[in-house]
Amino acid sequence: MTDVARQLVLPESDLDMVKRHVANAELRLASQRKLIAILAARRQPIKQAQELLHLYEATWQAHVDH
Repeated sequence: MTDVARQLVLPESDLDMVKRHVANAELRLASQRKLIAILAARRQPIKQAQELLHLYEATWQAHVDH
């Protein structure tokens, strides 16, 4: 059963929602770090990508702390 189907069938608890948000944020962090590595390897500007990574990290930490 997909996450979307599960949400339609079973109500999501607050804890499950936070766990889902943390997992999604971790995927975003990994993706952004990979993007920064690719940009750096190509000697492209990475400042904005790094700033976005810091925002993602702050959001992830807020979800973890919740």
